[in-house]
Amino acid sequence: MFEWMNRHKQNIMKYTLYLVIPSFVLLYGYGECAKPESHQWVAKVNGETITEFAFNQWVDTIQNQIKRMGQGTDLTYDEIRQQALEMAILTTIYEQKAEEWGIATTDEELLSNIQQIPAFQNENGVFDANRYRGLLAANQIHPLQFEQEQRENLTRTKVQSVIRNSVFRSATDKEQFNARQNNKALVEFLSFEPAAFTEQVEPATDAMMAFFEENKEDYRVAEKRKIGYVRFFPSEYVKDVSPTEREVERFFEQNQQKYEIPEQVRVDYITYSSDAFKDQV
Repeated sequence: MFEWMNRHKQNIMKYTLYLVIPSFVLLYGYGECAKPESHQWVAKVNGETITEFAFNQWVDTIQNQIKRMGQGTDLTYDEIRQQALEMAILTTIYEQKAEEWGIATTDEELLSNIQQIPAFQNENGVFDANRYRGLLAANQIHPLQFEQEQRENLTRTKVQSVIRNSVFRSATDKEQFNARQNNKALVEFLSFEPAAFTEQVEPATDAMMAFFEENKEDYRVAEKRKIGYVRFFPSEYVKDVSPTEREVERFFEQNQQKYEIPEQVRVDYITYSSDAFKDQV
């Protein structure tokens, strides 16, 4: 996989533009909720399928981007489809490597990135939440959908940075192996999952019993009780919760109807007829 990226690094750099331009996401993005159910696929990457719908989305995206850049006559339709397929494969590889390498984008990074997009800033260059929501609404894009797409773009950019700056740029597997063997790093601490090594260990029965006798308290089962119901008061846990500003905004957006203020009218005096209330007395 990594060697494939090395062989195609020029294409990776060439197509990066389509992955990181915010206006592309804003104007041509699409959400998972808009995807129709489909079982057709055009390619498989390490067992993961690329659907025909996703492929056609890339075709549309590249065509729209070329039009916006004023390059409508440079590529034929077949060349655009070829680029779309390469981009779909490359995007899938990015997602797979991000999961494999544990690369992700935090909420803080996502918020900072969105706040730096000029389209969402006021005349003073400060992020404007009303402008942000209004512009997304005008383009029929839900904030959660836009934020998810931005998060994916940032994660892909991180993966690309790792590839670009990696010390393992060898052209062959042998050179890659030698590079890894000669590479050194200063490690202050190391953590690992013991479960990953259980199959490689065959402890003796006597050793297991001796270990158990020395650590009985660690294996003591705590007292258990069957509870029919539990009552708690949310007010008692308020001090333990510190939601972020974005979490508060998101909760408000999803529950606006609960915070609507009923129409109010100021009345100086009321007149009524006593005959209207005779039946109630």
